[in-house]
Amino acid sequence: MGNGPPDHAGRIGAEDMDAQENDLSNEAAALADILKWSADLPAWQRDALRRLCSQSKLETADITALVAICKGADAGSPLDANHVRDPAASHAVVSIGARHGLSHVNALAPGERLSFGKSGLTVIYGDNGAGKSGYARVLKQLCRAVAEGRRDPP
Repeated sequence: MGNGPPDHAGRIGAEDMDAQENDLSNEAAALADILKWSADLPAWQRDALRRLCSQSKLETADITALVAICKGADAGSPLDANHVRDPAASHAVVSIGARHGLSHVNALAPGERLSFGKSGLTVIYGDNGAGKSGYARVLKQLCRAVAEGRRDPP
């Protein structure tokens, strides 16, 4: 069986399951280490870590709040286990049923709807200017895809 693709019946082999569990336990251990390490940090850094666990970047309001913590005007909220994502949750199955109600995206006309099958492959085709690239852009953002060569968080 090995670490290759699922066998002919679509089942994942025992070694694949062990590798996934190892990855989860390694990730869980790393997250636990971060929590332990953060306990001795100044309040503003612990609050900043908490904020970064729930959003991709700090906004102006976040910076203002962190400055208030530094000045002692606010205690802040430290990072704790409730703020760190569950590593097992990343293996949940998520599917997209349809995209609709989009506006101001390339050539997509208001009211357009793109539906996906429950399994298999959905092929999007059409004439030039029909909106295929617009849907591709929306789906890339929806899936938090990053263009090759970019290092920015989604």
